[in-house]
Amino acid sequence: YTALQVTVQRRMSHGLQFGSAYSWSKNMTYSAIPVFLSASLYYGKASYDQTHIFNFNYTYDIPRASKLLPASLGPVSRQVLDGWQLSGITSFSSGVPLGVTLTTTNSADLTGGGDGQRPNLTCNPNLSHGQRNVNEFFNTACFALPPGLGITAIGNASPTDVFRGPGIANWDSTIFKNFPLRKESRALQFRWEFYNLFNHTQFTTVNASAVFNPTTGAQTNARFGHATAARNGRI
Repeated sequence: YTALQVTVQRRMSHGLQFGSAYSWSKNMTYSAIPVFLSASLYYGKASYDQTHIFNFNYTYDIPRASKLLPASLGPVSRQVLDGWQLSGITSFSSGVPLGVTLTTTNSADLTGGGDGQRPNLTCNPNLSHGQRNVNEFFNTACFALPPGLGITAIGNASPTDVFRGPGIANWDSTIFKNFPLRKESRALQFRWEFYNLFNHTQFTTVNASAVFNPTTGAQTNARFGHATAARNGRI
């Protein structure tokens, strides 16, 4: 594991405080290695590796707008316009590495002895953010059925590090309104909380199960590469 980690904090001053944390990292590991195969085929990014993780939290006491109105409106304007506060947590992070599984339409054991089988990787399956969509989260044309049987049928695709899964871009925000009760030490507070404020679709699961016809070599899973689940919408 190697990383650059940065933290910034600002304590409450002029009604504002915030904190942020960022990490740029790489986490490499081995998956289970059959004794007769090269360890390099099972070395790659860990299933929990996230290249970028950024979190930002803030609290802001909104300035008293009653000061902008005539003094004659003082009591009313203070109750309506003062005592507002905004806070929230914003998170951005890369998706984790994911592998692609391989089965056949006739459930054939291509490698024999129960050893894991995986497809051949023919190109880089990762798509840019602008190219990704719900029906094609990665380039499904980059996978092929390995030739032959036995060791040659294991395929060259990493078991855990083939493409990047969905990342996170989330905004949780809260708006407070404090109503003073006689003394400033007491207040009645109304709170509006928004989770996933901008209702941004954030996928969680991608169908990564390649199913090949062993006779023709064609991939037959119509849902292969589709995003199949998402985090909650705005609450």
